[in-house]
Amino acid sequence: MANIVQRACFSIPEFEQRYEKFSKELQVRQYSPGSISAYCHKLSAICLHFRKLPESLTADDCRDYFSMLLSRSPSPGLSYFKHTVYSLRCYRKMMGLSSFTVPLPSIRKDKKFPIVLSQEEIRRLLSVTSSIRSKAIFSLIYSCGLRMSELINLRLYQIDNDRMQVFVHQGKGMYVVY
Repeated sequence: MANIVQRACFSIPEFEQRYEKFSKELQVRQYSPGSISAYCHKLSAICLHFRKLPESLTADDCRDYFSMLLSRSPSPGLSYFKHTVYSLRCYRKMMGLSSFTVPLPSIRKDKKFPIVLSQEEIRRLLSVTSSIRSKAIFSLIYSCGLRMSELINLRLYQIDNDRMQVFVHQGKGMYVVY
């Protein structure tokens, strides 16, 4: 258990039972270990802040907490905020609780343009690699736009040299052809 989870379990009567039930439910529904950890951590943080069980949090409590998070300096970051919102939504849904009368905030998506390297930048990147293997990996990642997890799970049979295609299974939850 993370430090904040331990503090919440110690400070709030019956929180440990809720935490264990929520954690097990996330595992059964096959959430990733990172998501389980993040959700439990953020749920513990908001409960510890108010010294209340998650069921006792009101819409006003949540609004105040979100406002406090967003006004912090330095800002906790969008990821921290999103996991806090998602953990509360998920907890309320999994535990069969009604949703708040005031809905939890939606998360705005940033409109970011991808960084595209010039041909010269690519040449320089590949020229500093020491082995053919490294050059092949960098070329594959960049030309196909692979995520690291997709590269790590890539197998040789998924590369079709005749068609010049790469088949990525379970790439961000889907089947992808590059």
